[in-house]
Amino acid sequence: MCRKGRRGPPFDPCERVAVFMWRLGGDSTVRQTALQFGLSDGTVSQVTLEVARRVDKYLRDECVWWPSPEEQRDMSAAWELEKHLRGVIGAIDGSHIKILAPPDSLQTSYYNYKHFYSISLLAIVDNEGMFRWFCSGAPGACADSGVLTDTAFYEMVQEDQAQPVSSRQLFANGACILGDSAFAESPWMRTPIGKPDNRAERFFNYKHSSMRFRVEHAFGRLKKKFRALLNGLDCHLDHCPTIVNACVILHNFIFMCEGESPADHGVDNAPTRNGTGRALSQGAGPFDSERAREVDYLRRNFLQREWGAAGSRMDQARLQDERRARRNNGTAR
Repeated sequence: MCRKGRRGPPFDPCERVAVFMWRLGGDSTVRQTALQFGLSDGTVSQVTLEVARRVDKYLRDECVWWPSPEEQRDMSAAWELEKHLRGVIGAIDGSHIKILAPPDSLQTSYYNYKHFYSISLLAIVDNEGMFRWFCSGAPGACADSGVLTDTAFYEMVQEDQAQPVSSRQLFANGACILGDSAFAESPWMRTPIGKPDNRAERFFNYKHSSMRFRVEHAFGRLKKKFRALLNGLDCHLDHCPTIVNACVILHNFIFMCEGESPADHGVDNAPTRNGTGRALSQGAGPFDSERAREVDYLRRNFLQREWGAAGSRMDQARLQDERRARRNNGTAR
């Protein structure tokens, strides 16, 4: 892909990512982004979709994973310490992502109760505010409970629940998630008490509601980082789920890179990722060596797999530029 109005080699991976972030991270439309980078509207749309597809393909497993039984134990302890509810490892809820008006034959399916066209983003968030599972792309008129039951994740949970308690992996040792009254009560899904009769039940509902706000906060941070999700996606309906997926994945990637403090979310203890050799930071502040290696690994691995040798050539060119600058400044050794 070349810049509009001139011939030459394709722009490098970092510039493609810059186009993607400029369009989705701010209030820019396709036209405004095209003017900013000197590209055509079609090229901006193509680059955005290309980067989103590759983020979804190469970074999803690195940045969004279901907690192991050991990690679930740590997460449950953190939630219990904060809210005094035992066994909770996350909260589930849905959010609407505004889209352009779909074709006439689909408008009824995508017109939601808030009176705009949207696709659904259903997600499970942990005590730190990271997305542990998500599903995007369902028509906005669909109920969250219906979206959940149509997913492969739900089928896996049903199979897991059929196993003896000691053999369960998805919700080990009686672990569960919190959902609002739109979801059906089950051993792995706790919902509010419909008509609380006493103080204990009212207290449970209060704690339940305060814990479920964690997923609402996560959606808020996601849309604050990627404002296109808040203002609406100006792209083809078929491309919207891929772009939403990439934004969720990059939300977790940024979370891992920045090391947001658990104290920001009212949590005293942060769980670590087990079985992968990669731990999440337990506090804000400068990179430590382990986290720096993690971020560098993800960046290099993504660039290498996404654009092949282009990422390596880009790093080599940058090093050559730095050496040349040091020589010009008389600081080269």
